[in-house]
Amino acid sequence: MINESIFFLTHTDCGIPQLKRHGLGIGPNANFDSLFVQPLRKVFSEVIVYDMWKSYAEIGVIKSNEEIIDIVSAEHPKYLLWPSMMYEITESTFQKIRKQGTLVVGWFFDDEVRFDNYSRWWIPFLDYCLTTDKEAPKKYEKLGCTAIYALPVSIPKIFIKLDLPLLYDVTFIGRKFGDRGMWIEQLRKRGINVQAFGKSWSNGYVSIEQMVKIYNASKINLCFVKSYGVNTRPQMKDKMFHVCMSGGFLLCEYIQGVEEFFEIDKEIVCFKGLEDATTKIQYYLTHETERLAIAQAGWERAKRDHTQTSMLLNVFGKIEENTTVRNSHVNFSQIQLDMPPQVRRLPSSYHLSWAKGLMIEKFPDTRWREEMNLALFYEPKNKDALRLRLIGRLPASLRHILLYCRPAYIKFKQLLRSYLASIPMLRKIKRALIS
Repeated sequence: MINESIFFLTHTDCGIPQLKRHGLGIGPNANFDSLFVQPLRKVFSEVIVYDMWKSYAEIGVIKSNEEIIDIVSAEHPKYLLWPSMMYEITESTFQKIRKQGTLVVGWFFDDEVRFDNYSRWWIPFLDYCLTTDKEAPKKYEKLGCTAIYALPVSIPKIFIKLDLPLLYDVTFIGRKFGDRGMWIEQLRKRGINVQAFGKSWSNGYVSIEQMVKIYNASKINLCFVKSYGVNTRPQMKDKMFHVCMSGGFLLCEYIQGVEEFFEIDKEIVCFKGLEDATTKIQYYLTHETERLAIAQAGWERAKRDHTQTSMLLNVFGKIEENTTVRNSHVNFSQIQLDMPPQVRRLPSSYHLSWAKGLMIEKFPDTRWREEMNLALFYEPKNKDALRLRLIGRLPASLRHILLYCRPAYIKFKQLLRSYLASIPMLRKIKRALIS
């Protein structure tokens, strides 16, 4: 155990229905208490926890950031660990915390797709970066930041081996996006009985408890490694560790580097392409002894080497060996000038969404104004933000008419254009005019 204190910024659901209607403050699918807080308590002598999204929704972006600074001032933790999500923290908050001597560690989970437009712009405000992308540490280091490859693995108390009957031939658990729909559809066309669970699948969302039962009750558990879209770089998935820790048989789409965690064909099985996946599914469905032996070996390896506690001990052991604080004085104005317009647009749009939702739901004017100010701070010429600011100057009753009517008008215009474009005669006239 490390005899130091750490301040962890957790994220849960905001719990305010009016905001959730606008997609605001909805927490991640993962259980942060189980995956991070409890393992951290086994690594550090003291763990301070602050629910960032809940506070953000209840008291706003400014006050929640001020509360974080106040807690650091009172408790003086050695570390602050921020599992990055969106733009709920302001850069100046990290600056003030670092000036008090606390080391700020940012953990980035999607650097395969978010490094250039998100992660890299936080580097000047952090002391250390953790990344789940094996290739990313080189990018961080080129920009002067110490980065550690840190892949969240699994929790033995949650992902447990159960004595359950095998109810499913093949299952996949995870949100339906990217190429996942194609995989499931094509496997079914080849006669594979695949059940898919999660958001946007017909079986729907399952809890962590249900997930563990499915892992245990499946002959074969699938894992796909693409993220977001079909053309994105593959990612190591925590699902690999969860399945094995639960005692399930894992059939995983191959990704370079998986050999560092599991021995292929002895602890897990990998496939490359649809035909390879089909062949291996058919083989292992009919070779039970081999399948069970591999599942047992994967479980033993996960229990021995891949717990979240051991990973965090390793990561912070490395940081403890070199706790040199980098220069805390960063000229954010210069960094903002260096940001490409498309990068500045992201935090601007984030805060604009909050401003609009808060205004529609009739929260106090101070709440949406502080979000509006942040939206225009990142992108001073954001037309939507400027328009919303003008609407905010109107009487409350008139504001809501405009806020509800404009989206309806835009949708009507899109539908009208689509309808007119579908009329053959109008298409012919348009082509004739263009030619």
